[in-house]
Amino acid sequence: MNGAEYGFVTYTVSASGITAQTNFDGSFKDSFKVGDGGIFRTV
Repeated sequence: MNGAEYGFVTYTVSASGITAQTNFDGSFKDSFKVGDGGIFRTV
């Protein structure tokens, strides 16, 4: 991650699944969702 040391992970829980979104010092963001249909990843 090119030196990013600190960041946040936000988890959202709903009836359709769990979504996790990361944000490392604004330089790297990623998210994914685990739901009924499997794992979906977005960048």
